[in-house]
Amino acid sequence: PELAIELTRVRIPTLGGSLAAVHAELARPVDADEATRLWTEQPGIGLLGDDELPTPRGSLGHDDAAVGRVRASGGRLAFVVALNDLRLGAALGVVGAAEALTL
Repeated sequence: PELAIELTRVRIPTLGGSLAAVHAELARPVDADEATRLWTEQPGIGLLGDDELPTPRGSLGHDDAAVGRVRASGGRLAFVVALNDLRLGAALGVVGAAEALTL
């Protein structure tokens, strides 16, 4: 699909993994439950509970993108995603997460 993406990545020293806070403006309103339901159907995405926060350290040891802190308001969706980019490579991890999250 046609999707305009603007990305800023800030790298800081961590033991491993990456963390991104994502704020998306969508073409139609979506609630957090709908986004969560769609993500659960996608391979490579692990959804965390409301009381859990994705962290770079927590992403070590597996290839799934950990998604949590999902919030929605009208056509805006916000969430946090953590990736193990030591196993995947930084660029491949970001591309894979973007592809998975936009399906």
